[in-house]
Amino acid sequence: MKRRKTQDGDVWIYEDFGAASTSMADYAASDRDYSLGQFGPGINKDSVRSLMSGLDRDGAYDEEESTLADYSINENITAAYLMGSMDVTNDLHVIAGVRHEMTDTELKGNALTTDDELIRTDTDNDYSHTLPALLTRWNINRSTQMRAAWTNAVVRPTFEQMSPNFTDDGEEAEMGNPELDALESANFDLGVSHYMGSTSVVSAALFYKDISNFIYESDIAGSAGYEDYDEVITFQNGDNADLKGLELAFSHQFSSLPAPFNGLLMSANATFTSSDATVSGFVDGELTERDIQLPNQSDVTGNFIVGYENDVYSVRLATNYKSEYLAEVNSLENDLSDVYQSSQTQMDLNAAYNATDNLKVTFEIANLTDEPYYSYQNKERYNAQYEDYGPTYRLGVRFTNF
Repeated sequence: MKRRKTQDGDVWIYEDFGAASTSMADYAASDRDYSLGQFGPGINKDSVRSLMSGLDRDGAYDEEESTLADYSINENITAAYLMGSMDVTNDLHVIAGVRHEMTDTELKGNALTTDDELIRTDTDNDYSHTLPALLTRWNINRSTQMRAAWTNAVVRPTFEQMSPNFTDDGEEAEMGNPELDALESANFDLGVSHYMGSTSVVSAALFYKDISNFIYESDIAGSAGYEDYDEVITFQNGDNADLKGLELAFSHQFSSLPAPFNGLLMSANATFTSSDATVSGFVDGELTERDIQLPNQSDVTGNFIVGYENDVYSVRLATNYKSEYLAEVNSLENDLSDVYQSSQTQMDLNAAYNATDNLKVTFEIANLTDEPYYSYQNKERYNAQYEDYGPTYRLGVRFTNF
């Protein structure tokens, strides 16, 4: 498998507006609807476009900033696997296998040093993993199954996290980390499912994950090599983490009810987790460790769906919840500067209509309740970021001729 990403950015910086007005009052729109308080007027995008269209585009092109935005990443994954399965008894089925993966990554980018020197960066990051697995399924009776599994998994860094570019002005710096290790996880799962007909099931599962090299965003200002910086944003590997939890799920279609109520359906699931993780680094020349919760991991997630479905149309209303989680680790000494993502509850609507055997129309509304994105530093009253997006609407048409 091959993945490739190339980013080619072009930046224009305008400083000379000629005879054009540079008063923001001439480009203001009505006051913005902002939930946290009075925000003031917004920007009239048509007026700004009109201004920009009359400016000298060639003279404002910034070659340095444009070059800094450019990078390319090539990732080649070669894998082989061996798998076998057998029925130990009529009710016990076992699958065993092993997969070996080799990853070769080439990263090319640009960097701006403290001396305002533009340099080329060229980095390779190659690694391999052997991933064994053992899965079993036991049919307790005709309606109930128990499953157990031991698996091993790898999650590679995203291209954003590995970006080979960095900017450095001597006080602040921002960079990706091309030398990130892939997250590795050994997973243990035990679950039981009870089927109530062909359209209904209730299930429960316990799981445990032993994780190494998890990735998190961090401000490393003050650490070795960056002692005199105010801010240095990058991505790092943590040491070790473990995640354990319980997942409960229920799904039922009321097919036994008389028409038209036999199309009603309902499903719900909830996951409860607990995590521990360790990060380490040098503070004032001494190796320092700190215990944290696993970044980007909510302790509680869940959703509840009600809907209706038949051969002609379907509609589902979903409520999704996730509790707060640690988003950014900014100190190895304490949690006073850590950034957390606040809990969120979002409602989404999905509908589909089969106009003919070949034509299907879909309609979706995401974030019906206009749930904001809110993050805070240490305590919820200390706002770090607040964004309102509003609902998103999607209309789709699908035609098939086979």
